[in-house]
Amino acid sequence: MLHLKRILRRFRFHLVRLFFTIRAFRLKKTYPNGKYIPPEVFGDEFSAWITKICKRPDVKTLIEIGSSSGEGSTSSIVRGLKDKKIWELHLLEVDELRHEALKRKFLSYPQIFIHRYSSVCTAQYPSSEEVAQFYSTTATNLNQTSLETVLVWLKDDKQGLVEQGLSDLNGIETIKQKYGITSFDFALVDGSEFTGFADTCALIGAKYLLLDDINSYKCYRAFQFLLKHPDYKLEFEDWKNRNGFAVFSKQ
Repeated sequence: MLHLKRILRRFRFHLVRLFFTIRAFRLKKTYPNGKYIPPEVFGDEFSAWITKICKRPDVKTLIEIGSSSGEGSTSSIVRGLKDKKIWELHLLEVDELRHEALKRKFLSYPQIFIHRYSSVCTAQYPSSEEVAQFYSTTATNLNQTSLETVLVWLKDDKQGLVEQGLSDLNGIETIKQKYGITSFDFALVDGSEFTGFADTCALIGAKYLLLDDINSYKCYRAFQFLLKHPDYKLEFEDWKNRNGFAVFSKQ
């Protein structure tokens, strides 16, 4: 019976991916410079944790860094909020195709605010030397990709923000100031491969901080930082689910 459930869950996962890939293909005609990414946090333990945390009564103001097109972790967040009357969710996505898909998906939700912001400005990105040093001294799943490719990712990320006029924008701080938010109740860090630590530092004070990709450059340092932070305790960690994830709560 358990084996059958796993087969059905996997079948549903691939069916959903196929549906959204077809939708993305249609959007690509309008947004040729954008790139669709199939949902990764979907039907797994991390998505269950996201929904579980969002159901807690003290979670009302939320932010997600790197929402993509909304079918993965974002949907898990919304599932956790569906029975609440008062909540406010801020989603950040810089890619034009994924941003448009995100807007269309949550068009009927007045509590969801979708921003085409970079979470932090390019000045807060690491240098290529810093990334190379991490790569050579810290064993993570990032080592499954060549250093040359990783450095191309870094260059493309920065260049993309410059070309879109988003390089000087600090999205997290902009949202805080615009909406009068001192700190969020819930924050999910899953943006650029290279901004996880800077994002986490900008979100300190959140009641719940969830990190994706702790077994990669993205949130490895952020995980170590929160592990030693006196205001936070680790609720759960998993280093084998994709590139790992962790759930922290404020003490």
